[in-house]
Amino acid sequence: ENPQPATVDSGEAASKGDRTSKGIGDQGGWFPKISKSQALEWDKSCWLEERTYEPLDMDGTEPTSASSALECQLKCLENKHCLHFSFWEIGNDCHLQNWRATEQPTRIGFVAGPRICGANLPKSQYTNLGNATLVPNKFSCWEVAKDWAPKIGVVEVAIAKSAREAAENCQAACAENPDCGHFMMTFPARTCTLGSHNATS
Repeated sequence: ENPQPATVDSGEAASKGDRTSKGIGDQGGWFPKISKSQALEWDKSCWLEERTYEPLDMDGTEPTSASSALECQLKCLENKHCLHFSFWEIGNDCHLQNWRATEQPTRIGFVAGPRICGANLPKSQYTNLGNATLVPNKFSCWEVAKDWAPKIGVVEVAIAKSAREAAENCQAACAENPDCGHFMMTFPARTCTLGSHNATS
């Protein structure tokens, strides 16, 4: 039996997932290990001028100093929760964003990009959820910035250490409810809302 599609909503950004599949986990292990010398030769065509990913600083992080956009991207690689970076060239400030960040235009002095540009990854193994959010194919059913109706109601889920874990817990709650076909996790409040099988976005 094929599981029903499910989603995660986010106030600022959202993601969608299959109601029975495993949610997005730590980025550590998602991507091949790459040395700094390899990173220096990366394709950087996915970097965006005068763009950011926002919220600008993901939970538990603050801006740090970096000498270049590449150094900022390397800092993203070192953080298991990071999927995007935004580098402010004027002040050499490096900002890290997670999977629910969305691209924002007309940010003067900024360069932004994903954890790893898609050209540096085997295309057959990764899916772009939009906003240059690259994930392994098993998470390809997730979506960013979606809402679904009609809704069943709000449910309490276990306290999570990260936004991804919160969404994963909400997805698990949906999988346990036979009336649930979609789930919406709203941030930053981390409110878990379940949607019916016939819900539409």
